[in-house]
Amino acid sequence: PQEASAAVLLLLSGFAEPQAPARRRLKALTIMHELVYDKRAAAELQAAPGARAALHELRIIRNTGLGEAADEHIRMFATELEIRCFGQAAALVGAPSVPKPAQRGAGQASDILLGLNQSIHTSVQALLSPALVPDQLQRRRDEALGLLRDVTSTVQANVAAARAVVSQNLAAAPAVAAASLSTAQEAIATG
Repeated sequence: PQEASAAVLLLLSGFAEPQAPARRRLKALTIMHELVYDKRAAAELQAAPGARAALHELRIIRNTGLGEAADEHIRMFATELEIRCFGQAAALVGAPSVPKPAQRGAGQASDILLGLNQSIHTSVQALLSPALVPDQLQRRRDEALGLLRDVTSTVQANVAAARAVVSQNLAAAPAVAAASLSTAQEAIATG
């Protein structure tokens, strides 16, 4: 019980601070979203000062710099947390209008986030197991943090690779356009 309180307060400080980096806020919110399935964690979040206001603010957040899909996940997690901890009526009051994500690439991003969500959920459930002794608990925490670091590194590597491909394609675009224009002009001249 004492660990649940400390974990919730730590996560709340991670996502409630408006000046915190958006990526940290998303990570803290994602982990809190998994923890709230534990009744103790849900009760701790409900009792935490400023939690409701922070969740309400996150339900309407936009332009974090992480992209529209990540912003939508922040809004979704905040709404679900607010409903779970404060009830449906609380979340409906002043509910923001949230546009649907762009369909292009949304399925792949959803699959990745769903896998991450499931991994985190499994890790958190293992952390909350009452049968764990302190050494096992510390090992499980370390494993969960390692998993989070691995996922973060993989996502960063994928983004860097995608950025390189886009840059390469943009650099080649003028030459491709010039060649296409030249071919079209030749076809017009001969045809």
